[in-house]
Amino acid sequence: MRTIRGALVGALLLMSVVTIPATAAQAAAPTAPYTAFTYLGDQAYPWKGALAFDGAAVNVTHHATSDAIAFSATWSDHSIVIDLYPKDATQWVAGTTYPLNGNGASASVGADSRGCSNHQGSITVLDVAHDATTHEMTSFAASYAIGCGTATPNMFGQVRWNSGLDYKAYGNDVSSLDFGWQGAGYDTAVKTVTITGRGTQGVKLSAASIGAANWGAYGTSSPGTFAITSDTCSNATLAYGATCTVGVKAHPTVRGPLAAALNFTSDANAGRLSVDLAVSGTDPRSASYPTSLSFGSVQVGKGLAKTVTVTGTGPSPISISTVQVTGGQAADFTITANTCNGATLAKNQSCTITVNAHPNRVGQRWGSLYINNNSDVSIFSVEMSLVGTGDAVGTYYPVSPTRILDTRNGTGAPKAQVGPGQVIHLQVGGHGNVPSSGVSAVVLNVTATAPTGTTYITAYPTGVTRPTASSLNVTRGVTVASSVTVALGTDGQIDLYNYTNSTHLLADVVGYYGKDNSLLDNYNIGGQLQGVVPERLLDTRYDLGAKLPAGYYVNVPVSYGASVNPHIKALAVNVTAVDPSGDGHLRTWNGNPYELPNASTVNYSRGKVVPNFAIVPVAPCDGCGSASGLPSIGIYTSAKTHVIVDIVGFFDDSTLADGLRFNPITPTRIVDSRESLGLAAPIGPAQTAKVTVPDTIATANTEGLALNVTAVAPTATTYLTVWPADAGLSKPTVSNLNPSAGQVIPNAVVTGIGSTKAFNIYNYVGYTNVVVDVVGTFYAYGGSAPAAQGAAGTAGKNPASIVRRYAPVMHNLR
Repeated sequence: MRTIRGALVGALLLMSVVTIPATAAQAAAPTAPYTAFTYLGDQAYPWKGALAFDGAAVNVTHHATSDAIAFSATWSDHSIVIDLYPKDATQWVAGTTYPLNGNGASASVGADSRGCSNHQGSITVLDVAHDATTHEMTSFAASYAIGCGTATPNMFGQVRWNSGLDYKAYGNDVSSLDFGWQGAGYDTAVKTVTITGRGTQGVKLSAASIGAANWGAYGTSSPGTFAITSDTCSNATLAYGATCTVGVKAHPTVRGPLAAALNFTSDANAGRLSVDLAVSGTDPRSASYPTSLSFGSVQVGKGLAKTVTVTGTGPSPISISTVQVTGGQAADFTITANTCNGATLAKNQSCTITVNAHPNRVGQRWGSLYINNNSDVSIFSVEMSLVGTGDAVGTYYPVSPTRILDTRNGTGAPKAQVGPGQVIHLQVGGHGNVPSSGVSAVVLNVTATAPTGTTYITAYPTGVTRPTASSLNVTRGVTVASSVTVALGTDGQIDLYNYTNSTHLLADVVGYYGKDNSLLDNYNIGGQLQGVVPERLLDTRYDLGAKLPAGYYVNVPVSYGASVNPHIKALAVNVTAVDPSGDGHLRTWNGNPYELPNASTVNYSRGKVVPNFAIVPVAPCDGCGSASGLPSIGIYTSAKTHVIVDIVGFFDDSTLADGLRFNPITPTRIVDSRESLGLAAPIGPAQTAKVTVPDTIATANTEGLALNVTAVAPTATTYLTVWPADAGLSKPTVSNLNPSAGQVIPNAVVTGIGSTKAFNIYNYVGYTNVVVDVVGTFYAYGGSAPAAQGAAGTAGKNPASIVRRYAPVMHNLR
């Protein structure tokens, strides 16, 4: 947790706090003869503060044949020692002052393994005695004034050994007071210095005063910053064990490190007692918050929410303007709740920001949460991280339509028509922007052209027995296309079987589904299907009032609300050409005029009504008036025709709630009204037939189906509509198939099956047989992100529509 105190001026040098020995609190004064050691130092090297030891606390060693003597003491994990040496091993003489100049006596002072060489100053011998026979020193009393690396003494004290000579001394409990960080213009709490009498005679202190720090000042010397709040020490005389105190507070008026000193003099020794004072003036507007936020491992497509708490810590309120996510992979982090925008926090008041982490890719992901505020540190930054773990299974990856098969020119297969009973083994994995591994199924637009007669095409995984199913039904001389979803088989291949006669075949890849998480090594996670109530997005008969001219395209935007639109990656639509003025085709893509693909979605003939299912990537609509920036697809026509676009769902980025994932199966026929399979008879005029999906197909987790629905020889030109059979769902005003009388025509259909595990098929006029093949199921994914991320109200289990239609925008590509 970081506490920000405004702009920091320089680096804070932490000041050591010296705690004197516990023996300072002794109340009983020592009795003669005295063994004692006092010290007063006003610099940190080797020691700062006043110390006093007596009796057993002092260790004294002396040389048997000379007057060299050493005094030392230890306490806690500290130690101090002073060595005094007479000149040339001569005896000390009482009443003599010995200069420390390199030619006379010498001294050495050390503390905690620190010490000074090149000592200067003096030793004054006050009393000394020697044994008359051995001449060995038997008592000693002296004072010292020593300079540590300087000619001016800065260490003072008294020593006694077996001496009856009285002395004055005192000790202080701390050598410095660091008030830490404090908002400019405000008082800190009071800190206290305690001084204890430690001599055999009372020691008199001078008046306490605050002045400039005399060593190692860590900032601007600022006597006015500190004030004495209480004082029982000034002019006091302290007997042994008696104490007095001085209270001090800091009141910084500017930002940055500030320093001063609390000073005393006394009649003990010749030095002064100095306690260093320090404070760092800061912006009084401050707050605490976590500087980092780790979400740990989060599965791709799931979400994990954590909350950041910002608490005012300064004496002045801090105002927060806005909060935003930026940097790194910012799209992986979403603010879902925020009480901090516009908040003003007094001390101890808090606001919260909830962030939902929802990685869209495996691996380490980063982002920053910026908290913009009015303090000197204008942005509080919380560094966010997560490790995305993957689950791409069943997600959809749209690609720009890419041709991987054209038997007219030898692309993907020999340059020749596909003959009766012939099978093409088409390599899909590793081609047309489809990865070579990790793919379960592909979505293709398969086109038959120049057929020599009526036939049908079956698409199925290579390596499995050809199923009883048709993917594309062909009439002599007519170019026809159909969307096909097919699982990949052996070595990433699919088989395309031609029943009879001969035809050229084309195949364009428009997307694929994930099989395993190996995709996440190189790709973002794919999308999940969000089911919607089918609705009409475009009908040029009414929206334009005229056919779309040849060489033109329209942008078709869509909106499901601001919380959903950014997550839409592709639309699942049914595209229909109505009454073309000539033979031609429609192309569907993201609407960027510079990316128009060379692949068709709908192939039509003059005067016909031809639909096809398509999954089309979106892009922000450019130049679309009020719809600019919304997800949009483009529809291009090569010949003049009316165009209808019905939406049946969309694929997101796997971060919306209630998404569905895909499980491919070998095409399985569940309806053939010609044989009373699934339906007992043809569907009559204005009749709705209910199809209950077999339990072998629809498990408890199945929410939708990918179908190939074929109308067989209707008695009149009609249309078919497919939708979930749940009670309360009305028939949508869209069509899935538009067969002419006597025609056999398929189309891919994606539909929900609702709680009844059934779907409806409506026939407009006449009678028609119907064939339905299931090519895959959509299942509810338990790892969907929480609804707080902004779930589509149209999604999955809740198909209530909130789509907004916009006028199409027409462009000329000629």
